[in-house]
Amino acid sequence: MVAVSGSAHRWTVPSSDHRNPTPSEDFLFFVWVKLSRMPADSVRAIAAMKFDEASPDRQGFAIALSQSGGGVRPEVYWKDALPRGGWYPFPELVVSPHRWTLLALSYRSAKFLGLHSLVRNVGGGRKVSELGGHLVSGPPPQSTKPIILGSVTSTSSFRGKVGPMGIISGSGLAENISDILAAIDQNPGLAPSIPDGLRLDMFISGNQHEGSIGAKGIALGPDQGAPLFSPIPTYTR
Repeated sequence: MVAVSGSAHRWTVPSSDHRNPTPSEDFLFFVWVKLSRMPADSVRAIAAMKFDEASPDRQGFAIALSQSGGGVRPEVYWKDALPRGGWYPFPELVVSPHRWTLLALSYRSAKFLGLHSLVRNVGGGRKVSELGGHLVSGPPPQSTKPIILGSVTSTSSFRGKVGPMGIISGSGLAENISDILAAIDQNPGLAPSIPDGLRLDMFISGNQHEGSIGAKGIALGPDQGAPLFSPIPTYTR
């Protein structure tokens, strides 16, 4: 987990073929977020991204939250090399400061782009929601940029906490998404159990400091103090 209270707090996860979607498989990118303050009106607070805002094609994907009319509206960035796509809005989500919310971007059957959420209820239990979807055409994004979580740029407006996060690929995602999200919520700091036909391509738990996470382990940046979670293994491919 990274606690984001300023523009220098972030995780950087190096790029890998296993961290990009492919047209032959379903793809799920999930991340926990907890806002310390609501986004400013009409401001997009990016929590996680895998694209370069300065590149000509801006190919890649991202998850963000923005405030509109007093409510919080999640958005997904999805852009291929042609380039086609951009920011896709989703229905308003009930998000409260200082409460954890699981957001999961899905790409299914090489054409359905969806967003799913899991919100923990104050009195216990959970609410899993499918927030809608968009039809996308063309090949999925193949970004060579790292995944960045937290304060993704020097002007990022996201404030709160981000993580754990992971990527799941394979077949049969549509019929298993609710069970997968529930498994992720069962113990957020541990790699979730995955149904047959799907695989866990990456899982970053909550024991890292701000810094860089290597392809086969963790390369920590300068010590920022004690870990925010107790040490838990990290799994990457």
